[in-house]
Amino acid sequence: MVTSKPVALKERIPNIGPVRLLEATIVTVKTPQGKVRRLPFAVVSYTVEGQKQEYGLRLDMDKRIFIDHFDNEWIEQGVQKAAPEIVGLLCGKSDEDIEVE
Repeated sequence: MVTSKPVALKERIPNIGPVRLLEATIVTVKTPQGKVRRLPFAVVSYTVEGQKQEYGLRLDMDKRIFIDHFDNEWIEQGVQKAAPEIVGLLCGKSDEDIEVE
C-alpha cells in the first residue's frame, strides 16, 4: 500500500525572497511483511510572490538537495541551503510515527 503525508513547512522555514516553502509530502509504502518504509524523495509545494506553483520541488532526502532548480542564483542558494533542514524535519518522524491506513 502506498500513502502520502504532508508535513507543514511554512511556519518552520523562513521565506527565501519571494519564495515560500509550504509543505513537504513524503511517500510511504507498506511492505508485505507489514513494515512501513519511507521513499527517499519528497515533493515540496511552494509559492512565488504569493502564487502557488503548479508543480512542487523534488527533494532527494538521501543527498539532502533539491533536484529542481531556480534560475535566480540567490534564491537557488537559499532553497538548497534549506534542504538539509527540511530533511531533518521529515526524518525526525520515525517510520512508526507515520500513519498508514
